[in-house]
Amino acid sequence: MTEKEMVALNNERRQQLTKENKAYYEDMLVYLRTSRIPAIKTEELLLEMLDHLLAAQKEGKRAEDVFGPDPKAYCEEIVETLGRRPFSLKRYVFMFSTMLYVVFFIHAMLDGVVMPLLNVFFEVPHVRQGLSVEFLALPFIAAFVVEAVFYLMRKSTFETFGKKLLRSYVPVLLILYVLPLVGFLFILFNFRDDLPVLPITPWMSLLIGAAWYIVHKRLFRNADIA
Repeated sequence: MTEKEMVALNNERRQQLTKENKAYYEDMLVYLRTSRIPAIKTEELLLEMLDHLLAAQKEGKRAEDVFGPDPKAYCEEIVETLGRRPFSLKRYVFMFSTMLYVVFFIHAMLDGVVMPLLNVFFEVPHVRQGLSVEFLALPFIAAFVVEAVFYLMRKSTFETFGKKLLRSYVPVLLILYVLPLVGFLFILFNFRDDLPVLPITPWMSLLIGAAWYIVHKRLFRNADIA
């Protein structure tokens, strides 16, 4: 069974859980999926955990009776067993590659459809034709944003939002993600007028985006991104 098939099966079976058991299980699901552990093993384990919980539920048991009163400790034990992966260059290459074809599609849509339509009804200020190099910075920004979101989701899964959570995780988030991103954006927009514009038409962007989409799918077809 592929990863996508396991995710779909999990989504279907999860609907059989009671409200309380579903909330408990979904907290563990979010924590494990946002941890840097092998995706296939994660989905296999989540399905196994779900089957155990469904069987226990039929006997009138709650999720706490199956996994214990401390779901975070249970998940941490799983992560330690499976082995949390360190910094993964492949993960960032995957995110960059994904956003790269999206950028070309966005450029094709903006310059080929949106701007011409706006010019029909409104007086839109003239912009330089072609693909601005600053557009190519979007994949880098997206990688930082995705990592930041995953970090917050994982760290806040079993926490109640409040001052303790803010004091614990926001400083780390600022140092690792926000400050480098702000610095990057500052440099980007202050030197925006000096950045070159690539002579790429909307149709060229569409073709490049489609071609890179195919390449991306082939490159990462069987890759385990975590």
